[in-house]
Amino acid sequence: MKIKALILPLVIAFSSARAAYGNGWERLSGQHSGIAVFRAVVVDNAQSWQRLWQDHQGSLDGLPEVDFSRERVVAVFLGLRHTSGHSVKLEVMAAKDGLVVSYEIHRPKGFTAQVISAPFALLKVPAAPIRMLASGDEARAPRALRNPELKKQLGEASKGIQGLEDRIELPKALFD
Repeated sequence: MKIKALILPLVIAFSSARAAYGNGWERLSGQHSGIAVFRAVVVDNAQSWQRLWQDHQGSLDGLPEVDFSRERVVAVFLGLRHTSGHSVKLEVMAAKDGLVVSYEIHRPKGFTAQVISAPFALLKVPAAPIRMLASGDEARAPRALRNPELKKQLGEASKGIQGLEDRIELPKALFD
């Protein structure tokens, strides 16, 4: 009786995992990927899909089917994290020129387990031109760094700091 109680949940988990990787899969996510650095990609052909799956899983075993004549795969890999609780949320929106896929990285709050994880999210979408956009904190920082006005302000601040350094005379004893 105890053996059945242990085996039944494993059978259910295995069969649902196999169903997720079958023809009907749409979205996959988890905490363990073989991809150790941040990567956000759109896959539009079988060769790239096989290469990405190989990097992600370590083999082509369980490669989910994708009909690239009608579908694309959007994937976000967060890379190695030193705690549990990180995840990626993917959302698809229709646009005039195709699809916009936004991704948002969720960070853990409070205490978390100190384990190595590599969170990921994969999403199968209809074949169309796809633009990927970060949302949340990730969206604010990169745009600010590309802002010409901010670059100008940073340059002026840097010149001001250099001017202060030039005017400050430090005792030679500090450098001897």
